[in-house]
Amino acid sequence: MEFPVKETEGWGVNNAEVEVAGAHFPQIRLFIVKHAAALTPQFDVDSAGWRAVTPETVSGFSAVAYLFGRELHERYRVPIGLIESNWGGTVAEAWISASALQPFPEFHQPLDAIALIDADTRKAYHDYVQQRAEWNRKHRTEDRGRENGRDVWADPKYNSSAWPMFAEPRPADAWGKTLMGLMELCGSEGC
Repeated sequence: MEFPVKETEGWGVNNAEVEVAGAHFPQIRLFIVKHAAALTPQFDVDSAGWRAVTPETVSGFSAVAYLFGRELHERYRVPIGLIESNWGGTVAEAWISASALQPFPEFHQPLDAIALIDADTRKAYHDYVQQRAEWNRKHRTEDRGRENGRDVWADPKYNSSAWPMFAEPRPADAWGKTLMGLMELCGSEGC
């Protein structure tokens, strides 16, 4: 569902330029829920609010949702509101409440473990998610596998011969000074 209309980072719909250029539908409104992890249901979301479909607003929106909504609008001539609340790569169970998962025995153990998480641990997890997001904002341009927002490492012609090589798995003491220095630098709180 997170698959965007306009090609970004190597993926998007076919003829994205045509789709985006033709996106003038003031009666179709888009609402994007920003990514946020939480262990409990939330009663509010972070969003830019409702926005009419224009070439500028539709580019990064879910292609599946937009094309479906556009089809409904054109077929029935009614206003359409589309809410994009997704996170690519997440499991379906992450979007389901504990009470809805309770009838399924295979989820009892994970649900029991979540119930034991105390407030301090929940806060620590929340802080970790924020720190990770901040680190990504600061350092994502340093990734040698990405150029201009694209995953160049995925290109079959990409030359990665300058990248260091190492064998896995191996014990921690086989990592040498690099790992030991990193562990000292990061400490118990991590990097």
